[in-house]
Amino acid sequence: MDWSGPYAGVQGGYAWGTASASGRAAYGAHAGTSGDVGGGVYAGFEAEYLHPAAAKSAALRVDSLFSFTPQVGYDLGGVLLRAKGGAAGGRVVSRLDSSIAGIPPTDQDKTRFGWTAGLGADYALAENWIVGLAFDYFDFGKFTFDGQANPDADGPLAYEVHPILRTATLRFSYKFGGGAAGDSERVEAAFPRPREPERAAASRDEAFQTPPGLILPESPILGPDADPAAALIESLKTGDERARAEAAVRLGELRSAAAALEPLIAALRDDSPAVRGASADALGKLGDRRGEPRMAALLHDPRPKVRALAARALGVLGDPRALAALRAASRDADPLVRRMADAALKRLAQPRAQTIDDLIR
Repeated sequence: MDWSGPYAGVQGGYAWGTASASGRAAYGAHAGTSGDVGGGVYAGFEAEYLHPAAAKSAALRVDSLFSFTPQVGYDLGGVLLRAKGGAAGGRVVSRLDSSIAGIPPTDQDKTRFGWTAGLGADYALAENWIVGLAFDYFDFGKFTFDGQANPDADGPLAYEVHPILRTATLRFSYKFGGGAAGDSERVEAAFPRPREPERAAASRDEAFQTPPGLILPESPILGPDADPAAALIESLKTGDERARAEAAVRLGELRSAAAALEPLIAALRDDSPAVRGASADALGKLGDRRGEPRMAALLHDPRPKVRALAARALGVLGDPRALAALRAASRDADPLVRRMADAALKRLAQPRAQTIDDLIR
């Protein structure tokens, strides 16, 4: 499940605490958003409205709750553990009954602000659909109801209250945008596929065009006998970050640029994560396994996207020596890395694992 993006849903459950003489049902709605901050960690915020269905005769009750809380979560692979805390508000109602016959009870209410904290666990039920459990604690602090008429006397009555409410709810949510991990066909689609001969030739012509920022040889026009990969290799070695990454991508599109092998292997240690990832992807497309040890090392790169591209490239190369590294990557904290590693392992498990050169032939 990709937990990033906005979501909304409903919840229902049970509420109890000092603001309720006995437990009662509670129901409401919630909405929020979260984003991937790396390492399986997600951060965002959530707004919630909850109505505890209290009996009108309760001495102290909270008729409505609302909260706005930052939250953080950790993805365990299909299950997201969440913790949140922030501001809360509610309508607190006090009811005084008289011991004297014929005197009606008196009610007074105040809107109070306090704080809330909570824990929860969400499960990816299906693409975009989430079911979860949540426990929340609401504290509105101590305050005084002043000037309320005393039902048993002529003068006013002042008294202190401390409303606290706990809720346990079952939640159903819909997450907008991309949801669960793609099925096996969509994951397999992430790997390069052989092209039709006409399209391959056209793509090669496109790859020879000069990308922005690319360093060219001194001659402004490449002769018919010039190596079209030379400018790309030079840019990979000496260009700025954007040019180096673009050169790595284009060298991978050439596929048959044997001279690019060593520069691309060296670029796996580039300071830029964009260059490292593009170089790993290009080496996978070239189909040469000599860069496999350094690509396996990239499975421990601090950037999740670099690890994912390295796992994808190792799956394309089909080298059985990468099995142990890919098995470790299949337990990575990042869901994209796990998906790419799982797909690569599936590819390597085939009886006749083929390299991209085999597929092209």
